[in-house]
Amino acid sequence: MVSTVLALKGEAGAGFTEVAHFDERPQVGWQGSTLVAREHRGHRLGAALKIANHVALREHTAVERIYTWNAVENSWMRLINERAGFAIWARVGLWKKRLA
Repeated sequence: MVSTVLALKGEAGAGFTEVAHFDERPQVGWQGSTLVAREHRGHRLGAALKIANHVALREHTAVERIYTWNAVENSWMRLINERAGFAIWARVGLWKKRLA
């Protein structure tokens, strides 16, 4: 199942966030995409969306913890995650190879 929160500005989407959770491990959620349209950034909408989704999950599902990730260079989302109460659990190294 996916829990999605959408922010609208009139009839247009301003931002959304989603968390997936599965019957096999009902206590675990996997934070998916969070996106805020460029013209709505800088007003803490991404953080508000995430928090609203987490509150809804706590009230209506068995989800007890949520895992997320983001790129180290995405300082905005790192700050949002810290403010939302996420703590670093692991660091992952990715490798890249360019093919000629």
